[in-house]
Amino acid sequence: MVCFDLEIIQKMRAEGTILTTRGTAGCWGVAKRYWRPGLQHGAWTKDIPAEYEGSAEFLSGLYDTDGTCNRRQGEVILNTVSTGLAISVQRNLHYWGIVASRRQHKTQGPNGYTGTVWFVVASGKRNLELFQKHIGFQVNRKQLWLQASLDKLPTG
Repeated sequence: MVCFDLEIIQKMRAEGTILTTRGTAGCWGVAKRYWRPGLQHGAWTKDIPAEYEGSAEFLSGLYDTDGTCNRRQGEVILNTVSTGLAISVQRNLHYWGIVASRRQHKTQGPNGYTGTVWFVVASGKRNLELFQKHIGFQVNRKQLWLQASLDKLPTG
């Protein structure tokens, strides 16, 4: 687990999670000595566990860590390198009436990763309203971004 989001880091520390810094400035992760085998899965094979299928809370957690809100375009976006997770998130959003698309992007990351990143994108006022009502963000900054997007989008 690697995270750059200070608000999430603070919440994890408050819950007693022991974190260490990584090589990149502002990057934190769970210390390897606290990892257990169940935590060590490759990002490319991640998916929504069967017991969380349709769970708004699970989706909210995913969006808090790997999602954002594009205020200029009025979009809620989840980023993942896992094709399976992108498909599952799109399907799970649909359970809540949220129509989302999947976009593929070729990328080269700072850690030398070169490959495909998937964007699961929900756009438009209706989809963002449904996202806010059923899924939402727990990260305050992202909640504010979502509300700002909704305030800018035309009604209808």
